[in-house]
Amino acid sequence: FRVAANPDPLRSLGPQSTLVVRVDFQDRELRGLLSDLRTITTLSDSRIRDAYAEVNEFHTRQSFGKLTFPDDQLTIFPGRMNLPYSVRKLEGNSEGPAQILKSVEKRLRDQGYKLSDYLHITIIHPYLEGKNFEYAGLGYLSGNRLWLNANIISEVWAHELGHNAGAPHVGVFDPKDPLAIVSDSKQMKFLKDESAGLDLMESGEDLVGIHGSGDMFALRKTQFGWLDVGTNVVNVTQSGQYPLFAIDSGTEQDDRVYALRIRRNSTQEYWLEYRESRGDGVTVTMHNYGGDKKLGLLDMTPESSFLESTLDVGNMFDDLGAKIHVTPLETDDADGTRFIDVRVTIGEDPANHAPTGVLAISDVTPFSDEIV
Repeated sequence: FRVAANPDPLRSLGPQSTLVVRVDFQDRELRGLLSDLRTITTLSDSRIRDAYAEVNEFHTRQSFGKLTFPDDQLTIFPGRMNLPYSVRKLEGNSEGPAQILKSVEKRLRDQGYKLSDYLHITIIHPYLEGKNFEYAGLGYLSGNRLWLNANIISEVWAHELGHNAGAPHVGVFDPKDPLAIVSDSKQMKFLKDESAGLDLMESGEDLVGIHGSGDMFALRKTQFGWLDVGTNVVNVTQSGQYPLFAIDSGTEQDDRVYALRIRRNSTQEYWLEYRESRGDGVTVTMHNYGGDKKLGLLDMTPESSFLESTLDVGNMFDDLGAKIHVTPLETDDADGTRFIDVRVTIGEDPANHAPTGVLAISDVTPFSDEIV
């Protein structure tokens, strides 16, 4: 019942250092899209710093101050680095991103940069398309390199830095039965055309907002060392009532619970968390800690949009096969922080049984049309 080790403590904890390089191609100069998703312009130092400040604000809040991207550790390569490639050549090359990276690294070394001084290197290149560039951003999973395809959208940048820290994509467990919630562990899909709007590491084309939402799921926060098992995260092994404090509040206290973890079987577990930004309900995710290690959202309202996926107060989630029952009871406030009380029942509930009734007749010999 252990949480997997942090895949990259160096890039998921503490202040991060970043080197940003803007590049031009032979036949295309760099112009990029800003976070407003409307403005396309030259990407000045000040605009890059503004986007980086938004990235820092998000990661600082969602990590409770344990992962930061301070401005004084951001280095911007002066001007734009001219690479000897045409758009056509790069778009037709299956190793296009790697080719850009290799050239940038060589130029940096030639100019005296020590690449090991930076925990992250971000390359912003002119717009490219085709099967090798079907990304707004691309980042090493547990690594220190990432590409931005003609943009400095803060959500995209924050997402790719999440990959650098070791966070893979998350998805939604999508059962074949449209009214079911619990599905086969192999039925998780990644959202490509829409977003649940919950976790920064969703892979959908719709961007997950980073202003007051989009926090990584509780499991990832725990794996990265932002939450502590045993205090902030409770392993639920018996029935009881548990308070869950808002995981997206930006504050963490050692004596408060931010996630409940319930083993379903030998390979799966539920994680429960409360997000104030999502209203009065509980977000439920399933983790395959055996096998493929997938982490995905369980939609508690399968008849509606993923955007309405929480288990709301007064509703019950029943996993009859595993004999696990979850009911959010009510929300409240403690010292300015919202929390929700959750009832978890493990096993058979003696008070939960089939209804019984007794039929009694007041008169066994009534007259015709007489009410009995």
